[in-house]
Amino acid sequence: MARVASKTCTRCGESKTTSFFGLDRHKADGLATICKSCRNARQRRNQKRTLPPGDPRHGTVNGASNYGCTCGPCRQVRSDDRAKYNRDARQAGLPVEDLRHGTQTGYARGCKCDPCREAGSRYQRKKTYNFTDAQEEAFQAATHCELCGGPFHGEQSFDLRKVVDHDHSAGWVRGFIHDRCNKTLYDGECSTEELLRQAKAKVAYLSRALERQKETSKDG
Repeated sequence: MARVASKTCTRCGESKTTSFFGLDRHKADGLATICKSCRNARQRRNQKRTLPPGDPRHGTVNGASNYGCTCGPCRQVRSDDRAKYNRDARQAGLPVEDLRHGTQTGYARGCKCDPCREAGSRYQRKKTYNFTDAQEEAFQAATHCELCGGPFHGEQSFDLRKVVDHDHSAGWVRGFIHDRCNKTLYDGECSTEELLRQAKAKVAYLSRALERQKETSKDG
């Protein structure tokens, strides 16, 4: 199914042609939900955002990460030790005893602890793929890629992380596979039927090539 000719930006509410939207392979239509103008305006606002002068959060991970401050000390925090900054940033969102850890509210407030990051992932899956509770349970329980059969090891390699594979044409969820396996399948313009036809054609082609190789080996 071809992409629609126009789309409505969720931020400004204007209907624009698809050329005004960036690509996002996680969406059903393969396009971002906000237009490029709104995206650029948001980036410009974030670049100019700073904390008030004298704020004690200047030069801290909290100021640099959660508040996006672009002052010199906060920029220095980000550049000194990126690995340490990333570790500290995950702990800087909410106080340890805060009851909002592991909730959508905690994620929305910018907390980067593991429970809040997981809550954000659950929210994105429900928003993007219209996940039901049963589908979320199945996703959490999945331990091996349904395409190649290998185990998920997202902590070792980004390519081995678990992702949702869905039909970009019809929008339904096909299964849970490796990120690298999903990339071999992905074609935002193809339906599941077309991908299956292409797969069968590839299998037939490789089978013929293998048979020719066997015949050549026999003759030799």
